[in-house]
Amino acid sequence: MKWKLFLVFCLSISLQSKALSTTIRPLTFEKVVSRADLIATGFIYEAESAVRDSSERNSQEPLKYCARIERAVSGSLGSDSVCFLALAGLKVGVPYLLFLSKSEDVDSEGNPINYVGSLALEVAGPNPHHDSRVVRWEAIRHPIIPGLIEDKAVVDYQDASDVTNKRSIVVYSYFPLKDVEKVVRQLKASSR
Repeated sequence: MKWKLFLVFCLSISLQSKALSTTIRPLTFEKVVSRADLIATGFIYEAESAVRDSSERNSQEPLKYCARIERAVSGSLGSDSVCFLALAGLKVGVPYLLFLSKSEDVDSEGNPINYVGSLALEVAGPNPHHDSRVVRWEAIRHPIIPGLIEDKAVVDYQDASDVTNKRSIVVYSYFPLKDVEKVVRQLKASSR
């Protein structure tokens, strides 16, 4: 009996260490901020495929987005707009807090793309629920922002699960944009 328990114990440790060695750790907010060369608020005004042949395009291919920069939180930009590569999902006409890293890529026409987007947080303006600009944060998709826990959110939403349409529960919160920018500045200052 002791031998069987010992064997089960050894197998569980072996399997656990194997599982830990193949686990991909999610990117933290601190890492996103430290890797970003430009963090700015801006409106997306253009989105197009970054692949030359549209028949080859799939949902995992990046899109080329262009944004009119409203204000840089960290880093500097020589003009009022920037184009960057990012995975599909950003909406034209919507403002975002963009986290962009320098790149030496080209678009489908061979034009240089100077940045790659690692994170884009949607920005919402004042409305009946909040009187200032806020950042939409989704628990499932976005890394945790240090110091901004859900009980400090301006508004929380939870969409119920819909089994018939195979939708999962989506939970998101809105944090004041000024608070998120403050965290970004603190993280940038501490990484210097």
